[in-house]
Amino acid sequence: MKILGISVSARKFGNSDLLVKEALLGAKEAGAEVEFIRLTDYKILPCEGCINCVIKRSECIFRNKDDSMELYRKLTEFDGLILGSPTYILGTPGILKMWLDRGMAYMYGVGRPNSGKPAVAIGIAGVKGWEAFTLPQMAVFLLSLGYKIVDQFIAYAQGPGEVLFDNAIIRRAHKAGELVVSRKEANTDAGVCPSCKQNMFRFVGENTIECAICGSKGKIESRNGKTTINWFYIEHRWHDKEVTEHFEGKILPSVPRFMKNRHRIKELRKRYLDSI
Repeated sequence: MKILGISVSARKFGNSDLLVKEALLGAKEAGAEVEFIRLTDYKILPCEGCINCVIKRSECIFRNKDDSMELYRKLTEFDGLILGSPTYILGTPGILKMWLDRGMAYMYGVGRPNSGKPAVAIGIAGVKGWEAFTLPQMAVFLLSLGYKIVDQFIAYAQGPGEVLFDNAIIRRAHKAGELVVSRKEANTDAGVCPSCKQNMFRFVGENTIECAICGSKGKIESRNGKTTINWFYIEHRWHDKEVTEHFEGKILPSVPRFMKNRHRIKELRKRYLDSI
């Protein structure tokens, strides 16, 4: 078994690097071959929204201009993934989102070669309460590619390397590496979505909530003074079937419609070209 560790941090040997490497040590002791890379060592260009990868079911047309597709191909060589990221203004650094956007080809275009593989998300934040979107953003990245999240957690440390003073977190990272090898899921906190393990919900009806990350639905129930969530729909949007239906049922049909109306759109937009 081969496990890849990716740190999203621009700081070498910072807290993100160290926790990913600790998780890789756990995976290695569990019998896996491991490799570590840093996302910021690669060139990642933003997606231009051409959706050629979806229309033609192919790799990105800019695949030879940066390292995005090379990195996605690299993921297919491994049986599991450990992803570590710092927190920049409540969420992950922008480079992870740029790489995610370029991954549309691997969500649908060339298939989902990583579907079902185990993954771990390790977020690092300096101050509690200022990391609201870090794990959800990491989850979107992993789920969009088909990974199954077996563990995720936030560690708190500010100065580079200070996470090493937290023995409990070091042990947690080590255990996470073991879990990704065994494919066993860690125990999750109550009140999180059973599909994606996130806690970002919105109300969609009376006492009914929907997970903002994956679309799973549950009913809020109170009994004997205790509030619980009864989940009744967990076929979330990141399953292979739902991803295919999204692109084939909602995205691809827009192409002939646009082609039919493109000349009319060109005429209508002239006022904006000429006036401003």
